[in-house]
This record gives sequence, structure tokens and C-alpha cells, in this order.
Amino acid sequence: MKQEAKTLGEGGLLLLGEEYTGQHVLVTQEGDGVWTVKTAEVVPHNERWLRNPLEKVILDEALTWSELNPARASTHQEIEALFEKALEGK
Repeated sequence: MKQEAKTLGEGGLLLLGEEYTGQHVLVTQEGDGVWTVKTAEVVPHNERWLRNPLEKVILDEALTWSELNPARASTHQEIEALFEKALEGK
């Protein structure tokens, strides 16, 4: 484990090094004058479902299907027939 003395800057700023620029960190105060700093990945709330392995499989299958079945023009009657077929299957 590497240990290094650093001086806090104005406003309590602590520089960890350029290699950490732009990264998110979790800072935990362990006690009076003791902190743990860990790099972290921040996931927006509306994207958390992508972290679920089952949801990822479903999304990957959908993306593969869309690559094999490119979009094409459809008539109103074709779309209506697809809905009718789907409703019959339920």
C-alpha cells in the first residue's frame, strides 16, 4: 500500500493526481480526521435496469433481432394484422 503526505488546499481540496481527473469517488468519513476514498461508477436511476443480467440478455436479443430485421415501410393493414395476430396468441 502506497502512503503519501499531502496538504489540503483552499476549501479542503485534496489533489489525488491527474490520472483520477473526472472520475467519481465515494468518500466515507471513518472517524474524526479519517476518510476512505474509493473510485466509483455512478449509474443514473433510469439506467439501473441495464445492470440486471436478465434485462441485459433481453436487450441484447432485441438488438440482434433489430439488426436481422431492418425497419421497412408498412401499411396500416399490415400493422393491424400483426396486432390481431398478437391478440389471438394471448
